[in-house]
Amino acid sequence: MGKNWFTIKKLYTNIWGIGEFNHSEKVISYLFVGENQALLFDTGLGIADIKQVVDKLTSLPVLVINSHHHWDHIGGNKAFSRLLRPLEDKIINIEPFELMVITTPGHTPDSICLYEKEKGLLFSGDTFYPGSIYLHFRESNLKDYKKTIKRLVKLDINWIFPGHNSFKCKPEVLHQIKNKLSAAFNDADNIKINRKVYLKLI
Repeated sequence: MGKNWFTIKKLYTNIWGIGEFNHSEKVISYLFVGENQALLFDTGLGIADIKQVVDKLTSLPVLVINSHHHWDHIGGNKAFSRLLRPLEDKIINIEPFELMVITTPGHTPDSICLYEKEKGLLFSGDTFYPGSIYLHFRESNLKDYKKTIKRLVKLDINWIFPGHNSFKCKPEVLHQIKNKLSAAFNDADNIKINRKVYLKLI
């Protein structure tokens, strides 16, 4: 695979986004580099070697956490030896970051987000991203997704770092989703949130 497969962007002090924008999924993984260890949130498609990218960014031991089980987020897992499936409300200390695990079912039953409360950063996986958010899978659950969004809008969020298409988004879109879901009476129809975001239900 060509050396330009990954797009790497420093998003915050010691936080990098690793995008695979040459694929239609445009999936994004996130690397947190702490004082003694690093954390990789998702490992992408597995088409190119994400570990080579991570190794260039840090020499620290790397812990991997997946936002959910879909293929486009776990493709590089095999390159890492330390994988963690954290519990709800667990705090993962990657100093200087304290990342809270938030279970966010809807897209999938096992979906999670990571929330850095002090800095107001939400790493949303496939719970939110600009684009067509897939809620039409057999395992998806719209009622759970509504509850998830209601929970997320209560958080103090400065930036969202989504799992696809764009490295960061403003948090106001979560309120737009909440309002549209509250007004939607027919769960069988796709829901347009704004010109970039759709909830795909069929």
